[in-house]
Amino acid sequence: MPWVHQLRGVISEARFARGPRAISELSLILDRNPMITDCIDDIALRNLNEAIAREAADALRIIPGHGEYHRQNLLRAAADFDTARTFAAQVHHRSAFCDTRFRTFSALSQIGSPECVRILGEFVMDRDRLEVENFAPKGFGPTGSNASWAASALSKLPLRSNKPRYFDYESEEAWQLWYHEVKTGIRTFAFNDDPQNYNLDGPVSLSKDPPFRLPPKLPATPTHRPLEPGHLALALLVIISISSWSVYRYAAKLKS
Repeated sequence: MPWVHQLRGVISEARFARGPRAISELSLILDRNPMITDCIDDIALRNLNEAIAREAADALRIIPGHGEYHRQNLLRAAADFDTARTFAAQVHHRSAFCDTRFRTFSALSQIGSPECVRILGEFVMDRDRLEVENFAPKGFGPTGSNASWAASALSKLPLRSNKPRYFDYESEEAWQLWYHEVKTGIRTFAFNDDPQNYNLDGPVSLSKDPPFRLPPKLPATPTHRPLEPGHLALALLVIISISSWSVYRYAAKLKS
């Protein structure tokens, strides 16, 4: 198959070239992986396509700065969107930002490296930039926060260590806690098909993998204090008195 030879040729060259261009070309292979996989009915072709994507991810992992490359692309696209002044420029840069963000988090979720965990972890903690819609032209809905996209990408990483449970997978709160524990040294992490344990600085010899648990949610704080028994009786007395007075006035009006 010509496309297989072409893609594997790109991967082979990138292993030696390294640098931003190699990261860009390998990332393009990862970009096409989910879209192509969803369109292929033939299981053998689908498996072949995913195998090529894994080869591209393997090649990316050995290139220093592969995660930072994607982070910088996203930050530049966000800056272009924020500084656009005309309506046409805002629409153009908003579209470019959304496309860049999709490609960024898609690539980071497939590479699976300590650098990608760090980049995604910092994005999932991004509380200051909750939405990109400082300007939202008519007909353009919200695109979600960087934190929500990062939580989704973290849930897709091939992690074999303890992590948020299935129904918490895309919860920003769950992944913020998980990343905080990684960042503070409470836990390490590991990837499928890799016996090595990691922290954010790289390989470690000691595994720290406690069960992951979200703290129980506190009951909602009441917006007002409940009435004490004496106050409740007084309130009922006032209501009855007002009602009785209203009935008396209505009866008197009928008699007159």
